[in-house]
Order: sequence, then C-alpha cells, then structure tokens
Amino acid sequence: MKNAAFTIIFLFSFGFSIFAQSGTVSSIKIISRESGLGENSQSKLFIKQKKGVFYADGRKIDAKLVDNLLEALNDTGRKINLADYGITQEWLNANAEKSLPQYLQKSAPNEKDLFLKHFRDIKFIEEKILYEVLFDWWTDDYPSVELKIVKKDNSKIELNSSAQTDFMLPWKLVENEKNYSFANPRLSRAVADLLPQKFTNKERLSGKNLAPQMAREIYNKIEAQLEELETQNKIGAELARIKDRYTVRKTAISGISSIDTGTPSSAYQSGDAEYQKWNFLSWNAELKRNDLPANVIIGVSLPYKEGKLSTFDAFLGNIDAIISRALSVEWLGKYIAENPETELEIRFVGDRSFSPKAQESFLEDLKVFGANALNAEILNQLEKCVFLQVSEKGSKWSRWLILPDKRMILWQVNGDSALKWKPADFETRNMYKTKDWFQMKAIILPNGEIESR
Repeated sequence: MKNAAFTIIFLFSFGFSIFAQSGTVSSIKIISRESGLGENSQSKLFIKQKKGVFYADGRKIDAKLVDNLLEALNDTGRKINLADYGITQEWLNANAEKSLPQYLQKSAPNEKDLFLKHFRDIKFIEEKILYEVLFDWWTDDYPSVELKIVKKDNSKIELNSSAQTDFMLPWKLVENEKNYSFANPRLSRAVADLLPQKFTNKERLSGKNLAPQMAREIYNKIEAQLEELETQNKIGAELARIKDRYTVRKTAISGISSIDTGTPSSAYQSGDAEYQKWNFLSWNAELKRNDLPANVIIGVSLPYKEGKLSTFDAFLGNIDAIISRALSVEWLGKYIAENPETELEIRFVGDRSFSPKAQESFLEDLKVFGANALNAEILNQLEKCVFLQVSEKGSKWSRWLILPDKRMILWQVNGDSALKWKPADFETRNMYKTKDWFQMKAIILPNGEIESR
C-alpha cells in the first residue's frame, strides 16, 4: 500500500525557532519557473516589510497570509492527513459529479455510479489514489519554485521544489549543509495564497487541479470494472449465450488498431463504402474455455455496430474448428502441455482467425525478403490460416500462422526465443531498427521439423 504521503513526520528543526510572527520577517522572495513542451514562463515576487506593512509591486499583502506561511513552516512533528490537502468527505461529495470524466458522461447509469462511488470513498482515496496523484506520475513539463525568507536579524530559510504534481511535493530545505525533504501541502497552499493571479505554478501549488487528477487516477484503477459493466450493458445477450462454456478474462467495447485489428489501409483507398465497412467499435476480449488447457486463450475482436455484434454467430460457428486445428498440431500441443507458463492465444477477428488487416501486415513484411519469399500455393491459403500469438517468460512473444495442412509459418519474434527455437535458427530481418524484434518466413512441418528457414 503506497500511503507514504500521510506518514511523513517532519524530523528537522529550523535554524531559528518560533518563526511564526510576521513582524519578525524582513522579506520574502519567490521565484517560479516552468519549461517543457509548452511555452516557457517565469514569475518573480518580492515581498518587503515596511513599518509593519507588507508590500509587493506596490500592493499591500495581508499580514495574515504571511502568518499562514510561517505557521506552515513551523508545523513540524505531525502526520499529514487528508484535510491538509483540502480533502474532506464534504469536498469529495461536492466534487464527484463535477469530476466525472467526459468519456463517462454518456455512459449507462451503473457505470457512472461505479465511478462516483469510488470518488466519494474517502478511504479508497487515501489508500489507493492520492499517493499516485501526488508522488507517482510524470508530466511533460519541468516546474520549479524557490522560496527565501529573511528575518530582521538576517537569519533566513531557503526552500525549493521541482516536483511536477499538484502541491509540488516534496519541498527541499538546505540547512547546515544538510538536505531535508518534507511533504507539507499546507506550505504549498500558503505559498500559493501569496501569489498574484497568473503567477507561474500558482494553480499547481494550490492543488486547484487535484479533483480532475484524482478522477483520472480513479478511472485508471477501475477501468477493468467499467469495461465489464459496459460490455454487459451492450452485449449482455451474447455473453449469456457463452457463459456456460467460456470465462471472460478481459473485455472492452473499444476501437483499437493492432497487427490484426482496425481498418486495413486498402479500405482507405477504396472509397467511403469500403471504409465504413471497417470503421467500427469492436468487442475486444480474452476468453478462457473450460475444456481447454489453462494456458490457452481465445482472443476475439468482433465488430460492434448498431448495438450488436455482427459476426457473433460466425464466431460460435467457426471457433471450434479453429481451436481444433491449433491444438492438433502435435509438436505445438505437446509444447503447450509441457510448458504451462507459456500462453497460447488463438485469435478470432471479424469472421475469421487471420483477419484482412493481419494478412495485409504479413504480406507487407514479406516484401523485405524479396520476390517469391513464399510460393503462391501458400499465399492462396492465407484467408484460411489460424493466427496465433505465443507469450513466454520475460515478455517474449512470437506470432505464427497455421496452414490448413497444419504446417506453421513463423512470422515475428520479439525476444531471444520462439517456442523450441531461437531467431538465429532462421533467416531474419530486424524490425524498426531494433535488436530483438525480428520478422521471418520460416515454415515448420506438423512433426516439428523445419521445412524452410
């Protein structure tokens, strides 16, 4: 459980004590910068005390704001709690509806309710969300804030932060040649209160965007649950037809583009009618079946259009024969049985295993091997191929085609092995100038011997 943000105790003491009276302060200097992909910016604020009144750029600064800053600096030896970040049950209730992500606003009521339930759950926020929001993610800019306070007796304190997240925690203090880091959102909010509008990083220091950032992290945490609800809402009738035979391991109604899903480039070139045929959302899922080995997965991507899965019956009618061909390759079935940590995913996309998008990708890859890389007899059977993706230990994977006669074509390998072989056993081409991703055209006989390298 990442809950460190709420158990940090301030273990240092400042070089000057009882530093909580604004009258003892001579000046406060704040420099804030931001750089990165957007427009770079820098702001400076110099607050000076004159006869008990604080001024900055000709305007008066409320002494109470300076007192708040000093009190936050002296707030040591105490745990930080949610209220220090401005998070209370009342705040969560008030911000839940307003923070509903745009992509959920048109969702079914039970999907919205699931998100709102988690946003309003203060224990869930404390234990699962806030640490990630404040300390464990990265932005594409580079902010910094420097704070220097000088007392009338010339003692001073200097702090800085270059944290990217809301409140810019932790702060860093250099005192007596030692570095200290501490997470005090009260200090961040006190600094922000001193700053004029549009001052660089003011909103970040104040935590103004905390609610939408929390919403993003909550969505990430419960995305799988939301996808399950959406799937049930949209294709519950189809799921009911397979529930006795299949278990859904992963599911989503989504638009994705990968090696075998999405719109083939040829469709873009064939006019609007052909493009519309392929331009759809799909049910993308991983299924397990109770009559198959535990390490055999069925990966499906079935078009979802006009409120239904247009090829669901094709899936039910063809998947048994596809599975049978894959597992009847003797050497492959034996390897999968003897290596339970290796996962075999049998693909079914649209109305077949080896989709038009996958065929297009495969034929494009073949070009690097020159003309006649595979003979016409094999190429004419591609539509009838079974497409497999095999995942091994160490994030290694390989892609295979099974021909109708049970010969197999090794297509791509990522890593240093492909089931019983290594890339060096075959003629290869490196993909995308990488050192561990290869494309191939090797053919393996049904008995496991290499027919062509």
